[in-house]
Amino acid sequence: PIQFMNGTTTAWIEKGPKRVTIAGEPHDLVSLIPLSENVTEIETKYLQYPLHKETLVPGNPRGVSNVFLKKNVEVTFRKGTLLFVHIDRQK
Repeated sequence: PIQFMNGTTTAWIEKGPKRVTIAGEPHDLVSLIPLSENVTEIETKYLQYPLHKETLVPGNPRGVSNVFLKKNVEVTFRKGTLLFVHIDRQK
């Protein structure tokens, strides 16, 4: 996907079904922002606030500002369009 970068922030869009691995460092931040009506069956691994087959809808802050626990985190989702925003807190 095309990535938009500004300083320590990288953003990109993915359409499901998809499995995404995000490379970073512990304490980095990631926000998962739904761009479609529903983004379904979202599961995350290695984040402070895990999602377990949840649905995100626009306007709900559930996927915002989650913290990396390891260098690489994983996000899978079944349906919908999701904006990923990764903030590198090490720079």
